Amino acid sequence: MNDPLPIRLLPIEADHLHALVRGAQTIGEFDIIPGALPPDFILIGALQDLAAQHDPFWTLPRAFVATDRAEVLGVGGFKGAPVDGRIEIGYGVAESARGQGVATAAVCLLVKEVANRADIHTVLAETAEHNTASRRVLQKAGFQHLGQRECGSDGRLDCWVYALAP
Repeated sequence: MNDPLPIRLLPIEADHLHALVRGAQTIGEFDIIPGALPPDFILIGALQDLAAQHDPFWTLPRAFVATDRAEVLGVGGFKGAPVDGRIEIGYGVAESARGQGVATAAVCLLVKEVANRADIHTVLAETAEHNTASRRVLQKAGFQHLGQRECGSDGRLDCWVYALAP
């Protein structure tokens, strides 16, 4: 594996979400590499959650920014507010940035964002059954495989858990 790129998480604010849905190719001063953004329905969902006055901390996606070259390599975040001490994450990285440790570093940063919250004890994630790269990301980040579940249009999903220290 290549050395991981230095990355940071950048919350994508509402004005940038609107611009991205209209086709913008930058977030502030950061260029977005091809394939780094999630499908529009995810961005639109984040805007709808903000309009419904859901907490922006849980609603705003985070851009995975390569700090050494000011580019957005992927996007991820939380899939809603915590429920019963559990929070779910999702993430994606542009194909050209894969295999460089970007997703693993981003997942670790997402976990770190909630690690010291008293109201959260578990971080969850799901991957497609045959997505071996995403499985490796979660394993490297310290997640444990729980099992599988069937999810209609998405097929069989692997379920993952990261238990935060009490």
